[in-house]
Amino acid sequence: MISFKKFDMDRTIVAPTIFLKHGVPMPHWTTDIGVVLEPEVRKELRRFFRAFNRLNGWSGDHCYYRVDAYFTPNQITVLEINVEFVDGWGTGLNLSRAAGIEVNPTLLTFPRRFMTTHSAYLPELELCVNELKLRGKEAELVADGFGYVYGRSRDSEKFHREDGGAGEWMDDKCYLAEFSREWKSNLVQTPRHYFHGHHQHNASWEEIPKEVVLKFTLKESPESIRARASVIFHKPDGEARFLKRCYREETLIAQDIVEPTKHDGQSCQLIILVIEDEPITGYVQYSHAKIINDNSTHGPLWIK
Repeated sequence: MISFKKFDMDRTIVAPTIFLKHGVPMPHWTTDIGVVLEPEVRKELRRFFRAFNRLNGWSGDHCYYRVDAYFTPNQITVLEINVEFVDGWGTGLNLSRAAGIEVNPTLLTFPRRFMTTHSAYLPELELCVNELKLRGKEAELVADGFGYVYGRSRDSEKFHREDGGAGEWMDDKCYLAEFSREWKSNLVQTPRHYFHGHHQHNASWEEIPKEVVLKFTLKESPESIRARASVIFHKPDGEARFLKRCYREETLIAQDIVEPTKHDGQSCQLIILVIEDEPITGYVQYSHAKIINDNSTHGPLWIK
C-alpha cells in the first residue's frame, strides 16, 4: 500500500531553490524517486484527522497540518503534527506538477493573502503562491496584516490568521500525545507517548525507558531555547533535573523511537500536507542525518 516509484520528472519545472541562508539562495536538491500512498492509506489518514480534530474540538476550523511521518510498505507512523508553521505547500505542489501527479485544485482552499515572518522562507512562499495561481487559485504576497503565515517568530500575536488558525498553542505536542491514547489503527499509527498528563495512563519520569525521543511540547518554548534543542535522543543518565522538571510541568514529552525506512542508505521521511482532514499533497525527504530537516533531498509524494 506504500511503495517507492521512479517518476518521469520534468526538471525544467522543479524550483531551483526554496530557502535563503543569510540571504543566499540554497540549492534545492531533488530526486525522481518518490513514494506512492494507495487510496486505502488516504482513507485512513482522513479518518485519523477527522478523529484528531473531533477530540481537540477543531472540526470546521480549517486547520492546515504539516505531518512528519515514517513508513513501511504496510504502515505509516505519524511522528509529529505541525499546525502553526506549515511551510512546504510550494515544494509539494511543485514536485507534484513536475512528476505529473494531479492535485485536485478544489481541495486547495487557502486564504488569498500570504505573508512570511522571516525572509529565509520567502522563496518557498513565492513558490506556493505561484503554484496556486497555476491551478487557478487567487493568491498574493503581502508585507503585513493577516493571512496564511510562513516563518518562525517568538511573537505569537502575529499568528491569529484569517483562516481560523489560532497560533502557537495549537502546535503543542500534547495534542498528539493525548490522541495517541485513543487512536487505534493497523495502517496509520503513532509512536507510544509518555507524558505527565492527569489521567490513568500517565507515566512518571522514572518509568520512561532510556531509548526514547524527548520533545519539548513547543519548539520555541523558553525551555527548548534553554536546552538549545527541541528534540533530544535518549533519556539521559543521572538526575537530569531540568528535563525531569520540564516533564513534570508538561513542557516535555517522550516518544518511543521509530526507525525510518532506508533507500540507498538514506533515511526516508514523509511530509504530508493536510487541510482539515483531507491529505492533499506532500513530498519525501531523504537524508543521512538522524534528524531529517528540509535541507534534505526531496522527492515527489503521490497520495492517490
